Amino acid sequence: MKQPWRLIGLAVIAFALLMLTLPSTSHAAAHAVTIRQFAFSPTPLVIAVGDTVTWTNQDGVAHTTNSITGGWASSPLSTGDSFSFTFTSAGSFNYICTIHNGMQGTIIVTQHGNVFLPFAQTGNAR
Repeated sequence: MKQPWRLIGLAVIAFALLMLTLPSTSHAAAHAVTIRQFAFSPTPLVIAVGDTVTWTNQDGVAHTTNSITGGWASSPLSTGDSFSFTFTSAGSFNYICTIHNGMQGTIIVTQHGNVFLPFAQTGNAR
């Protein structure tokens, strides 16, 4: 009588171990960056591969969001306009406003979207 229960127990353990070794399936997330008072916020922003970032201009003047390495480039965004980009690879991506060169931001893209940052900025000064 003990034999069937032992086999069931071993099967449950084997299944649990198999589930631990399979890659997790995560869903892409949407993230928002606000452009206000000549700054991007938040920066840095940590996301996962496959996530989308949407920049929205809440300033009274036009701004852009342009990757320094050429990954993306928005046209000038008027007040209330938005621009979105989906990140397909991991890395650290710095970007600027090409109209106001002092405006800078960073998107950190990880495989799983979680990384410990010992400090973080909430915006950049003009």
